[in-house]
Amino acid sequence: FIVVSVDAALHDPLYTHRALPNHRDINRCFKPPYTDAPGMLAKQVLDYLVDLAPEAIVDVHNTSGSGPAFSVSTRLGTQYTALASHFTRWFIHTDIELGSLMEVPFCCAIVTIESGGAMDELATLNAYNGLRSYLTAEDVFAPRQDIELLEQPKRLEIHRHATLAYAERPVFGANVTIRQDIEQRNFGITRPGEVLGWLDHARLEHFRLAGQQPQEFLSDYFCADNSELTVTRPLKFFMVTTRSDIAKSDCLLYFVDINNQLTTSKRQQHLSEVPLSD
Repeated sequence: FIVVSVDAALHDPLYTHRALPNHRDINRCFKPPYTDAPGMLAKQVLDYLVDLAPEAIVDVHNTSGSGPAFSVSTRLGTQYTALASHFTRWFIHTDIELGSLMEVPFCCAIVTIESGGAMDELATLNAYNGLRSYLTAEDVFAPRQDIELLEQPKRLEIHRHATLAYAERPVFGANVTIRQDIEQRNFGITRPGEVLGWLDHARLEHFRLAGQQPQEFLSDYFCADNSELTVTRPLKFFMVTTRSDIAKSDCLLYFVDINNQLTTSKRQQHLSEVPLSD
C-alpha cells in the first residue's frame, strides 16, 4: 500500500482536505514538472511503482460530494473492468487528461476507484469490501460483477473569478447559485426543465466545458433561459460537489450524454471486443 496526502488528511479539520491549503492536489501532479512539494511526492510514488513492477494498480479515493462508488480509467479492456468489478459496477472510460496517476503508461492495468463521498459511511465499507475482494482473489482479473460502461465524460467547470453560492433560491450578489441538493443527482438522469441553479446576467459565461469533442459547445448541454441553469438533453451527472472551493479549483461536476451511451447488450459486446492494453 502507498498512502499519500497524509499531511493534508491531518490538517485541521481532520480528513477534509484533498491537499494542503495553497498546494496542488497530488492527483493532478503525476506529470512534469515535478518542482513543488506535491510534484516531488508524485515523482517519488512513480519511481517506486516503476521499480516495483506490480501486476496491477488500484488507486482508491473518495469524492468530496455524496454519491455511489464508481471507477475511472483512461484505458479500456477486460483487465481494467475486472479490476473495477471488485469495487463497483460503474466503469467510466475517459480521455480527459488532468495529471492523475491512472494516466501514467505503466506496464500493467490501472484503475481509479472512487469509493463514495468523504462523509458517507458507506464509502468506507465500499473501499473495505473492494480491497478485501481484490487482495484475497486468486485471479484479480476474474470479473466479480457485470460492468456498466459510461464513455466520453465531460467536466462542467466554473471560472475562478465567479462568485458561487449553494442555496434553494437565487442568492443576491452571487454570479452562480447552485441548488443545495444537487448531489442527489449523482448517477441519476437529469432532464431538460429540471432547475440546477440560477445565474446572473452573464449566464453561461461563468462556466467552461472540458473534455468536449470538436464542434461541441457548452450550450449543447446546458442553457440559462430565464436565468435558470438547466440541461438541453438527458445527462447523467457524477462527482457533483457542494464544496465551493473544489467546484472553483477543480470542477462542479462531470457528466455523460445519456443518448450517446451504449445499450447494456452492446456494452458487453464492446468490452469483449476490446483487446487488452499493455
